[in-house]
Amino acid sequence: MKLILAFVRPEKLETVQEALTEPGVCLLSVSQASDVREPGPRARYRGLEVRVARPRLRLEVVVINEALVQWAVGTIARAAATNDAQRLGDGDILIMPLDEHVRIAAVSQEERPDDEAYAASLPPIQLGGRGF
Repeated sequence: MKLILAFVRPEKLETVQEALTEPGVCLLSVSQASDVREPGPRARYRGLEVRVARPRLRLEVVVINEALVQWAVGTIARAAATNDAQRLGDGDILIMPLDEHVRIAAVSQEERPDDEAYAASLPPIQLGGRGF
């Protein structure tokens, strides 16, 4: 399984959602982020002129089938592209391995580790060196 984080422009959200139609690709969530790299419009705040960050949307996509990863990345890139030379960029796509998935409701009370036993199994914390 892979986790794909895609940062796209808000006006491209529906296009990207419609393009991701394969059954092995799941769109988990959409949240708002801001892009401070691209110069945005200026506004006045408490008497000072400040630059407002352009809004971006962060899409979290899980790809269950490893063979669909490149398809999903290409689909997101094509759907999110604006082909506008004036803009700095249309977004970013990050691909990360998703090693394990644990459903919270599936863990029974007996399977949960005891707090004291769990704490005893952890290695001791060593403070020292730079900054401590």
